[in-house]
Amino acid sequence: MTEPAAATTAVTKTATTASSRNASEIQSLTQCSERLAKSVDRWNDGYVWLGAVALLVAFGVFFAQYLIIKRGRQLSGVQTSLLAAKDRQLKEDLKQKDADIALADTKASEANVLAANAESGNLKLKTELENAKTESRNAESHLEEEQQKTAIAQKEAADSQHRLNDFLLARAFPRHARAC
Repeated sequence: MTEPAAATTAVTKTATTASSRNASEIQSLTQCSERLAKSVDRWNDGYVWLGAVALLVAFGVFFAQYLIIKRGRQLSGVQTSLLAAKDRQLKEDLKQKDADIALADTKASEANVLAANAESGNLKLKTELENAKTESRNAESHLEEEQQKTAIAQKEAADSQHRLNDFLLARAFPRHARAC
């Protein structure tokens, strides 16, 4: 082999070696590119699924917010109705209590009148009792006076009877009367 042939062979070998090195590098880069493409596809699919899940969660959040607002309005209406019903019940209770108080006041007034009448009757009876006691004391005093007068009259009558007896005895038995 001549030098040019040897050089061509060397260049061919070098080119073949460089070509096989390039092929091996291309093959390696192709495999790496395929792996990375699959990874990107997986992450892209995950991203799409996460986006879909996020969209569902967002829809759920908006739906929940809608229900919260709707139920809040219903609650407000029911609370307003409840408050109005409680107010009506309170007004009815107050009217009933006012009627009960008026009835109690009427009964109390009647009882006060009866008590005043009873007190007046008691005062009248007390006055009559005091008058009766006074009359009784006066009657007792008068009775004592009459008893004293009766006692004096009885004594005077007895004395008179005794003198009469003495007189009659003296007339009937003149001698005997002198001796006594």
